[in-house]
Amino acid sequence: MKNVISVEIPVLSERVARWEIKVDLSGKRYGLYVSWNTRQEAWFMTISDSNNKLLLAGIRLVPGVSFLEKYRASVSELPPGILELLDVEMKPGSAEVTRNNLHTRFALTYTVFEG
Repeated sequence: MKNVISVEIPVLSERVARWEIKVDLSGKRYGLYVSWNTRQEAWFMTISDSNNKLLLAGIRLVPGVSFLEKYRASVSELPPGILELLDVEMKPGSAEVTRNNLHTRFALTYTVFEG
């Protein structure tokens, strides 16, 4: 039987348009840098390891997409779980991420299956 471990990663978008947070994902420390791009009207994320080595940059925060999956084959240092943006209102078809709703409508989560 597998255990499911899911954590919600804090977002600070109600206060600032960019921030960095250190998080432990599957026993390793990562840095997440999140920023609002005014021109593209979207939130983007950069991921680095505990030594500040850049792992991924320019990941657009889109609901329902596993951000790490398509990069696993080329970036072995990524955590093994699923990093995604979930629509907490669960309204299919209307899940648009804006400058002002990231912290209220969406949850940035990391889920891993162990065992």
